[in-house]
Amino acid sequence: MTSPAAAGMGKQDRQFTGLEPLIGIIANPASGKDIRRLTGPASVVDNNEKANVVRRILAGIAALGNHPIRYMPDHFGIVSRARDPAALDVAPIDMHCRGHPADTVEATRALVALDAAAIVVLGGDGTVRLVGRESGETPIVAVSTGTNNAIPEWIDGTLAGLAAALVAQRALPLESLAPRTKRIEFRGRTASGEFEDIALVDGALLDEPHIGSRAVLRPDLLRHLFLTRAVPGVIGLSSIGAMSHPIADDAPHGLWMELGARSPRTVLAPIAPGVIWRAPIHRTASLRLNRPITVEARGGVLALDGEREHKLTPDSLLSVTITRGGPRLARIRDTIGAATSAGLFVSPWVENANEGAFAHDDEAQ
Repeated sequence: MTSPAAAGMGKQDRQFTGLEPLIGIIANPASGKDIRRLTGPASVVDNNEKANVVRRILAGIAALGNHPIRYMPDHFGIVSRARDPAALDVAPIDMHCRGHPADTVEATRALVALDAAAIVVLGGDGTVRLVGRESGETPIVAVSTGTNNAIPEWIDGTLAGLAAALVAQRALPLESLAPRTKRIEFRGRTASGEFEDIALVDGALLDEPHIGSRAVLRPDLLRHLFLTRAVPGVIGLSSIGAMSHPIADDAPHGLWMELGARSPRTVLAPIAPGVIWRAPIHRTASLRLNRPITVEARGGVLALDGEREHKLTPDSLLSVTITRGGPRLARIRDTIGAATSAGLFVSPWVENANEGAFAHDDEAQ
């Protein structure tokens, strides 16, 4: 078993004293409550429950160090209701809360400017996409409170807090705890002009006349689907690929699927909570990293990570490139597991302590 010193801790027994690196928290008050609760049986994650999750996250962080916490304010006061002033220095970012996705973008930029060592995000894939677009080298610890959750993990906040502290302290090499993810880079044209945007999991080109409520409610209008990952057991549009052509996040490619109503081949996929659709697949192709392709937009709507974002012009060409330029994303369970293997939760550290304990137990029998 590797000692903390060999694992990069710098000393045999990790003592958490003084001020540890700053950790940011962005809790999306709108996640888990959109129109998909009306069109399907998706769970509602209310803001009281989010405050409970944050309370557990703060407990996990506090167990490993005196980290200052800076958070995105919101009208409900998710983090402010959860904080214990006696435990950690928890304060809002100096920003005006508008109740708009732009708040997430502004908060992320502010946390990066504050040199946050990690950002804990409560939300779905769409929230993580907004944070990941601005986070740069700052690792993200994503906890699910949304609808589409290919990236955020359904996990207790206590473990997420422990993982956030470990990542922030760089207790183990960052590349192993929070590697860079893939992303899809899009370029096209709307009535407002040229645009560039990204998706972390899926981009969908829909034969929709308008953006509307943002959520993808008509899968039958799906024409092209681009995926960075397709992991079986995940809900969302990426499940269409996962049920036929699984792709791991660390695979050196992505997937392009063209759908058509007249296709004889179909894939049964859980595209939303309680919604299972038989997707007609016309053709599929592997997308290599950094190899752009171009498709005709034909006036469709581009949805990014489950939310409709851009209405393209009829003559626009859509450029699509998958790269390894996504955010650093911490794998919470893997982080806890790696820290356990390195003995970071044991004090004082004794080499081969477990083996000795087992031998002692055997002798006692």
